[in-house]
Amino acid sequence: AVTFTVTIENLKGESVDILSIVDDKLGDLGVASSTALFFDNDCNTLISTTLGGAGSATDSTSCSFKADIWGNAGDTHTNVVDVTAYQPSKAQNIEGSDDHTITLTDEYDAPSLTKTPTKIANCSMEVDYLVEVRNNSEVDTLTIDELNDDMLGDITLVQGDVVSTTCSTGGTVATNSVYSCSFTANIPSATCNLTHTNEVTAVVTDDDGTESTPNDMATVTLTTGGTD
Repeated sequence: AVTFTVTIENLKGESVDILSIVDDKLGDLGVASSTALFFDNDCNTLISTTLGGAGSATDSTSCSFKADIWGNAGDTHTNVVDVTAYQPSKAQNIEGSDDHTITLTDEYDAPSLTKTPTKIANCSMEVDYLVEVRNNSEVDTLTIDELNDDMLGDITLVQGDVVSTTCSTGGTVATNSVYSCSFTANIPSATCNLTHTNEVTAVVTDDDGTESTPNDMATVTLTTGGTD
């Protein structure tokens, strides 16, 4: 959220009464402390406030409000606040306005990856894994560039001990969303008693060009008992 501060100064030699405070992008700041477009607003408390003549101790006042400004890093946002006041000595309204431009910076929320073994077929050691890449950002979309297992290699291809896969790269993960896929791998073993741990790492890039590598490990333990 961005905090905006509005300072109102009376340049007239006599007092004036504030009638309205309006932002050209966010709406009337004088009607409520919050709307769908802004919040934590106290500019509404200044409506009907009397400002003393220029040079007096009461010739100015200020207020502030917050707003969520969405976009990509490097985008700019310009808004204009217009203040209308009533000048009793001349029975007329007077206006003043000012604009402000902000440049958006990247607010990075690291993605996460979860890998879970879901099934072991039998002593042939075919294990099903579920992989989830979570985009934790409210602003940036993600592109999945790579999905690799430290022992099995590229899990988007049927190769080596990767028996089957639904995982792929190149897809986009929307904000606050999850990409899920699964793969089945053969775990070589000379015995049916084993503990096997491997780690999947994703290479992802957000729409601001920031690359990250979320990862997670999964452990499979298989123990067989003796026979009578």
